[in-house]
Amino acid sequence: MAIFTNECSISGLVYDFGKFGVKERPDGSISGSLMILTDPKNETVVEVNFIPQKPVYKSGKENTTYEALKQLMETKATVANVGEKKAAKVRCTCRVSTNIYFMASRSKHDEMEQHETLQYSGSFLHIDENAQPYMGFNMDCVIASVVPCNQDEPNGEQRVRIKFYDDYYHMFRFANMKVVDPAGIAVFQREVEDQPYYATISGTVVNHVVEKREDSSAMEFGAAAVTATPRAYKDTIITGVTPRKEYPFSEDEDKESANNRKEFLANRLKAAQERANKTSSAAAPKKKLSVTDF
Repeated sequence: MAIFTNECSISGLVYDFGKFGVKERPDGSISGSLMILTDPKNETVVEVNFIPQKPVYKSGKENTTYEALKQLMETKATVANVGEKKAAKVRCTCRVSTNIYFMASRSKHDEMEQHETLQYSGSFLHIDENAQPYMGFNMDCVIASVVPCNQDEPNGEQRVRIKFYDDYYHMFRFANMKVVDPAGIAVFQREVEDQPYYATISGTVVNHVVEKREDSSAMEFGAAAVTATPRAYKDTIITGVTPRKEYPFSEDEDKESANNRKEFLANRLKAAQERANKTSSAAAPKKKLSVTDF
């Protein structure tokens, strides 16, 4: 099996604990997620997830990532808790991954919709007061398609659909990114025109905040106030790409990875349906069965 590049470095101030917090588990390990400020203006926050970390590795060597998570858990040295000047600075080594989950459809309540979003899985964490804000990644992937973000500007910003290999689950994951540099746009449009483009891409994450201005004309008298609602969103921007490389999979290996993904998705869907059924059962009022129920 080929070796695939998937490397990511993230460093900067710890803004806050992520959606999973940082917690000690019953077996003594620590897991959770950190929100890290990755640009000098402190405008971009990237979440890094850590699987359970034990105090020592099987080899007996001390696990420094466990120690760093424990220190942050105890001191709560985040921007949100103690301010910028006292917050810890960290360096993380990560891998690019995706979070695949199913949710009830908003339009069809009896169906589940699949979602897949980019996420970053931490493998090493070090508290370092000299750490500078940074986020960048290199990864091998197949660029499957390139389409304009705005159909009225065919040569403007492009939405890039990629797939990359997960060598733990032995399957491909899918993600959407953007390319905004005109030179990069020209390369992607040329290379993907005839067939999928296998290469190593480099990229970063950028936060954007836009204000949606709203008013209302449904007034009996006078003019409605104009309000502005800020909305934050993240873009994963491709900043570089290598020349086309030889695709490392045979047809049989492609089929195997597709089957592995199919099985993975089926298990995730089954788990989501079971959770939904438990929730609906708990919320539903209990009633006696009668012939009218059948």
